[in-house]
Amino acid sequence: MPPKRRQAALSTAAKRARTLPVPPSSERASSASWCRESSSLSRRASSPRQALAAASQATEPIQTFESQLLESQLEDEIVGPMEGSQAATAPTTDAGHGDGDGEVDADVDANDDDFTGIDWARLPDFMKPLSTQRRQKSWIYRHGYRVTEVKDPSKIWFVCRYCHQHKVIDAGSGGLFDVTKATTAAATHLAQQRRGHGYNRLGVRVQQPARGQLSLRQALNGGVKVSQHAGNAIGNFDIQRFRLAMALCLVDNNLPMELISRPSFREMIAFANPEAEAALWVSPRSVTAYALRLYRRMQPEVVKALSTAVSKVHISFDG
Repeated sequence: MPPKRRQAALSTAAKRARTLPVPPSSERASSASWCRESSSLSRRASSPRQALAAASQATEPIQTFESQLLESQLEDEIVGPMEGSQAATAPTTDAGHGDGDGEVDADVDANDDDFTGIDWARLPDFMKPLSTQRRQKSWIYRHGYRVTEVKDPSKIWFVCRYCHQHKVIDAGSGGLFDVTKATTAAATHLAQQRRGHGYNRLGVRVQQPARGQLSLRQALNGGVKVSQHAGNAIGNFDIQRFRLAMALCLVDNNLPMELISRPSFREMIAFANPEAEAALWVSPRSVTAYALRLYRRMQPEVVKALSTAVSKVHISFDG
């Protein structure tokens, strides 16, 4: 555009601007304030933290689970507790031990301690419990006595009736167990397959079927009546001769000493005769020590036999 025409256009635009009406000062202030408020609101809406703060200050109450459940129930169906009621605090059931103070057992004498046949002179460190049990007694006390220590009555002990009356406890062979915390040891003792024992939780004596040949000991423990003549003829298993035969068998056949500790070998011997399995050594080292003692014992006899030989003796070795 030429300079003259440009100058004319600028002057015309200036004249038009002077002729336009000017808004009052109050309208200009309100317009500026509206612009600032709109920009502030836009900034608040764009901030998540400010949005959460605005939501937390809302006047509408938040519906909880309790309030929703209360509003869903009819007013007539809501029944208040009776005066003096402990429905909100009293437990609905007991601990399951029959230990309630208000309960009365059908058999009052069920928890009484029975000391029939006990000899207190042979139990100088024990006495009767200070009180009977609040809970139902364990089944083990049908086959023994419940006593406490004289020095510490809080410690409860179980005395096997059979072991006490047959003086097994006096010989130190078991039958006396601390049952203050648990009765497992006493129950295991009563379940042993031996004379006067073999009881289960129900108190019924159970006989386990024998595997393999029944020994005389198993027959007697099972309640089989054996005459004196039969007992003398069948019993008296010779443990020393059996061990000698076993050691010579291992050495003569060049078998490993650890054979006696293998479960399959012991099961085979027990199937033939449980007394023989019980006579076996537990550790292979015991077999080795037995074989060395046997060698030292038989060495003089071998020397004497060789010295009295009429012909020459030829000794050969492999390798």
